[in-house]
Amino acid sequence: MKTNPQNQKKAIRTLKLISVSASFLFLFGCPPKHDVPEPAGKIKFVFEHFVDGNAAIFDQMVYTNAAGNNWELVRAQWFLSDFCLNRKDGTKLNLDQWTFYHYIDTDIPGSFSWEPEDSIDIGEYESISFVFGFTGAKNKPFMFVNPPESQMFWPYNLGGDSGGYHYMKIDGFWKDTNGSRVPFNFHLGVGQYQDANGVRLTDSKGNYFFVQNWFKVTLPASFIVEDSSKTEITLRMNMENWFKNPNVYNHNLWGPDVMENQRALKVIKENGQDVFSISKIQNL
Repeated sequence: MKTNPQNQKKAIRTLKLISVSASFLFLFGCPPKHDVPEPAGKIKFVFEHFVDGNAAIFDQMVYTNAAGNNWELVRAQWFLSDFCLNRKDGTKLNLDQWTFYHYIDTDIPGSFSWEPEDSIDIGEYESISFVFGFTGAKNKPFMFVNPPESQMFWPYNLGGDSGGYHYMKIDGFWKDTNGSRVPFNFHLGVGQYQDANGVRLTDSKGNYFFVQNWFKVTLPASFIVEDSSKTEITLRMNMENWFKNPNVYNHNLWGPDVMENQRALKVIKENGQDVFSISKIQNL
């Protein structure tokens, strides 16, 4: 029995269509599987300024430091960077998904809180770490083009190519030995090596030596992150400690401006290790 050529062609075309249809069903007939997100929470930081155990009072000469200086607080501006959450199992979570720093300014209430974009792995944490200021590698000149951060610039000639910005400005007044109300700029940033007489040291080519004054702080902070939860940590700056531990800081000795005085900057850096504490941890 002879097969009709036309029927053969139709049969071949039909088989091809069935084959193609089957392929499409195989590829697109079922929705693709999506990765299930890992359980995670969020974190929020709140920043507060205290003096002698109470919320800071501004624009009034109501304080006396360990050296006996009567002093008045006008403003505080500072950077923290390279935040890290440390888990009990020894692993660390760096908070740098969107930005590696946060700027706090007592003239800008909105800066008193910060919610990093990072998702926080669920689990038990035992401490937080951060850098006060910026490490040298990250303290780049001109990385901020808009105020208020841009107004924290550190003069290039005082910090070389690694001295882009202040770590901190605390401005105020103190009453000197004559009873005069004198302004002070208690600032911290990159310093310059100096001899015992305060003369800046240079190499054989006349280049200045610069010294990094940033420091790392680790604070105990016991908290548990659960899926979809938000943990709020309140970080307190105990401002009186800038002037007393381990070094008693005397405004009459160091004067109104310290940016070019590495000996004074060293005292400030050392005292900064005892300035911060965690005042509250809560789940929102």
